[in-house]
Amino acid sequence: MNVAVASGDNQPLLSAVLQVAAASSSVSVTPPQHELAAEQLKTEEKQRLLGVLPDFFVSYAQDAAPLTAAQKFQLGLKTIIDPVSLLGTGISAGIQQARNNYPEFG
Repeated sequence: MNVAVASGDNQPLLSAVLQVAAASSSVSVTPPQHELAAEQLKTEEKQRLLGVLPDFFVSYAQDAAPLTAAQKFQLGLKTIIDPVSLLGTGISAGIQQARNNYPEFG
């Protein structure tokens, strides 16, 4: 394309419009599985039925992370040493002793 320009001519030759294309990006950040499981474990350790009875072995998370062996042990230990569990076991043992359910124990 040949364009002739005379001296003193201040007319623009071409008018260009630059349009920026729409762009989008997304970043998904997820913690490692063991960290996610640790956070979910903290929530599970606070769960109680009727506000009293321990309900630690139930997860209400839709996509719960798998627990490590140490986390499973921690959850089991928490259940065993829970005051409500100990009280329930003590009451049950006392009732069995009063009824003499197991006379071989003397």
